[in-house]
Amino acid sequence: MERIERAAVVPASREATFALVADVASYPEFVPLCRAAEVRPLGEGMVEASLRMVRGPIRFWLTTRNREVAPSRIELHLVKGPFGRLNGRWSFEDAAGGGTRVSLSLEFEGASRLLGRLAAPFLDELADSMVMAFTRRAERLIRTPRSR
Repeated sequence: MERIERAAVVPASREATFALVADVASYPEFVPLCRAAEVRPLGEGMVEASLRMVRGPIRFWLTTRNREVAPSRIELHLVKGPFGRLNGRWSFEDAAGGGTRVSLSLEFEGASRLLGRLAAPFLDELADSMVMAFTRRAERLIRTPRSR
């Protein structure tokens, strides 16, 4: 199983950062590679989220069931997509100098050995772009008073 981990300090409170990441419907507005999003509430802190991902000729829908534990974490579990397995977690912790340390951890396997080799660079790029996109969006929308 492959593992990808990314982290950054976001200039916003944990609650605001959590809300930003949990707002999956807005991802096409600012997350590179994401062209469409659909969200279905399932109740009790659970949602099913589908993202249309596009990078050149690679195009697919990725659907996860997400368990939201505000404001500390969002757990992701694959429902449908081009992977044999995919699990992940967004974590939100207070940063020492103010703001929030946001972390994204993904574990995955391709549906086949070939898909696994093709998926690794794509997910690596996606993780980088998502963490950076949330950091930039927080800088524009929800700065903490200390970070101004």
